[in-house]
Amino acid sequence: MKTRAARLAACVGVTVLLALACNLPTSSTNGTTATESPTEAALSGPVSYTELLQEGIDSGEWTEGEGLQTLLGYFNGEVQAPEAVSSAQELDQDLTAILGRARQYVNENPKNPEIVEIERMLNSLVPDGDLLMPYAQELDSLSSLPAKLASPVYLPAQDWAACNELWQNGFPAPAPGAAPLICFDVYNFTAAGVTFRVFIDRDWLNIGVTRRLDLMRWASDALYDSAAVYSVLSRGGILPTDLIFNQLAHTSASGGTTQAEMAATHNAERTKCTIGTFPLSYSLNEQYFKQDVAHEMFHCFQFKEIFNLYDVNQDEILWWMEGSAEYFGNTVYPDYNEEYRRIDGLDGWIRLRNTFHLDYMNFLFFQNMANEYTSDRDVVNTLQRLPTEGNDSTFASALVNIYGSGTGDFFHRFGQGYLDYSIADTSGSNVPVHPQQGNVTSMLTANIFRGMAYPWQPSWFRLDFPEEYKYTLSISTEGEGQYSARSTGSMGGWGPLAAEVDAVCGSKEYMVLLSCTAPGATYDMEVEVVSRVHEDQEQECEEDCLPGLWKLKPDSFYIYMASILEGNSRLDSATADGMTINFDDLTGQATFTWDNGVVTQTKVGMGSENSQGTIVPDTQIVTAVSGNSVQTFDFTETRETGTGTITFGEPQGAYTTQIWMNGNNLGASTISANEFSWAALTSASYTCDEHELTLYLPFAGSPLVFEK
Repeated sequence: MKTRAARLAACVGVTVLLALACNLPTSSTNGTTATESPTEAALSGPVSYTELLQEGIDSGEWTEGEGLQTLLGYFNGEVQAPEAVSSAQELDQDLTAILGRARQYVNENPKNPEIVEIERMLNSLVPDGDLLMPYAQELDSLSSLPAKLASPVYLPAQDWAACNELWQNGFPAPAPGAAPLICFDVYNFTAAGVTFRVFIDRDWLNIGVTRRLDLMRWASDALYDSAAVYSVLSRGGILPTDLIFNQLAHTSASGGTTQAEMAATHNAERTKCTIGTFPLSYSLNEQYFKQDVAHEMFHCFQFKEIFNLYDVNQDEILWWMEGSAEYFGNTVYPDYNEEYRRIDGLDGWIRLRNTFHLDYMNFLFFQNMANEYTSDRDVVNTLQRLPTEGNDSTFASALVNIYGSGTGDFFHRFGQGYLDYSIADTSGSNVPVHPQQGNVTSMLTANIFRGMAYPWQPSWFRLDFPEEYKYTLSISTEGEGQYSARSTGSMGGWGPLAAEVDAVCGSKEYMVLLSCTAPGATYDMEVEVVSRVHEDQEQECEEDCLPGLWKLKPDSFYIYMASILEGNSRLDSATADGMTINFDDLTGQATFTWDNGVVTQTKVGMGSENSQGTIVPDTQIVTAVSGNSVQTFDFTETRETGTGTITFGEPQGAYTTQIWMNGNNLGASTISANEFSWAALTSASYTCDEHELTLYLPFAGSPLVFEK
């Protein structure tokens, strides 16, 4: 019998540089030294209209007033897209920040000649609901709306032309004694103790009657649902809010009519919020439209609880202003995941920009923050402590002040979670990011590898140790920060890079993560190959069969669940397509992952009576589990028979369970890994070959069968 224990080489690694600079890592080999660090390349173009405006100011293309007038004219559809917009790759579709910048400019420059036009266009995009009321007819309920829609065109052409003129002129008050033209329907309702109004114009030829009613309902539902969630987080109630559908039908050019979805703003006293919705949002499905409204409603929450939109520099706070709004929109609708539209941008930009330059894409940063806190109120408390102006160093210092000595660990875990695909969404499922794999350096040809991290910016690389060699390493670091590493082929199990790498029987590749959060600091790491010994592979290179990634077979899970159900329960279905165990013998870490394992069972009442003489009905219970955990392990295996035993250490991680009873969602709860029986194993026995693993658990039930 041959025995072998998995070495707890507390993680070998592919290095992930978490850095602050705004750039992609580059890799070069000069003789026997390879270096990878963020370059000083320029940021690859603007990602927001406020950045685009500022670039034009800095380049001399326009003054601030000229730039605002040009962009507002474009949003209104009064002018064609300026060259700066046409050449930009992708810009945000939320106009909140740029409209706030325009209002701020009006307030600070009352004598500038552009003010009249800028104010007119602001009022054309998001008019004050009080100005619309003389031209609106109130609806008793949304159910009364269809009866009024006998044709797609609710207004005669001449009346609509007059309504368009009112749009263009900012809805002046009707002349005394005159009967005002009715251009809108408005639906009023109360939620969380405040009044909401939804305005929709009466010409809906381009969208159609059914869509018009759908949008009214979706908007009203989203305002109501958002108020229920955000009022709990508020310290003094939320702002009364108007939502105004603006087709931009009163404009003449086609340039801006499809370039924006929504925007939020507030009145001068910050006593009312207004949300404007634009034509691009009208093609969204119900889920995305509602979550977009919830996003804008969180801006209304921010205006009351945190800052005055007109007193801050929106460019500087977009990273938390928009990132947190994206996250909180998903707390209203956990299963809608409109924020996933930002993932492609995040995966590309996260290696180009630090956290303070990612705006909407920071939804993942705030999702991870919320996961580490005990409640969303803690996230709001953090937002209230962040500066409303400053630069990267200002915000880095603020986060250090908030998190104290744990700041570095907090951001390092974010980097690990991103690379491991393990950051859980508000629904409990992991956010489906797609991290780029980064460059790889062969330590057979490079004697020294150097990597660097700047504050608050992720960047990563891989180190490859080709087969037939044993490598001895010298690892040194300098500066403020930390690093961890893991095998490229496994998730979790991060730890220090091993000083010895045995690749005689096969190549080893590692990912290394560097992070730094101290303002103005850097963190450097050097990996030097002290010795590289070639082996003739005379030693036996036959491998144990346990190490590797194993996926639970669905039929095995069903059989197991059926074997442990109580006598009065019937198993309807059991799926575990995403249940895996990764035994990494290089790091000595076992990673358990559940991705939406679902069990449906029926508690059978069998027509019996309870103590009150009531017939007990059948009850269907659906349980969904998602999460992951990591624990150390050792194993002893007899290779000739493929049998062995495993001992496990204390698990680290958490799992989310969601339960439905007879179709009613009873809510989700989070449990630590040591409370979840499958993850809290202390020992198990097994049999395996190169294709299949049978795991015998120490508690009741049939064995579990996995495939490699």
